[in-house]
Amino acid sequence: MRRRLPPEVRSMLLPSKVHSILESLRNGGGLIFEIENAEPSTGLSLDTIMQHMERETFLEAVGDGPVEYEQRCIICLEEFDNESDLGKLEQCDHKFHFDCIKQWLMQKNLCPVCRRVALEIQPNIPNEYGYFFA
Repeated sequence: MRRRLPPEVRSMLLPSKVHSILESLRNGGGLIFEIENAEPSTGLSLDTIMQHMERETFLEAVGDGPVEYEQRCIICLEEFDNESDLGKLEQCDHKFHFDCIKQWLMQKNLCPVCRRVALEIQPNIPNEYGYFFA
């Protein structure tokens, strides 16, 4: 038969952090998890994006033919307007509003649709100013 330790003894055996969590749960509180360095930033600099992003202008097709698929930016969920400035990813050919994908790539260098690397940056090739990419 197992005996329970008195609460005063149990609290002395538990680390203070664990004790405070258990006390919070007893009082109806929830848990908050902090994740340190869960995923390193893979964002690109604005200069790098501007140098390597392919740009296109969206032109609406005029006619009565069927539209094969809806033309919309998956980041902001807005449809492309005629003459919208688009950014095209070189690895997968997905297209987005240029400003939307630019902001996205400053956080992660991954396609928001297929998760491929968005822009392949060669680290040892100098740009037009003679600087190397980091």
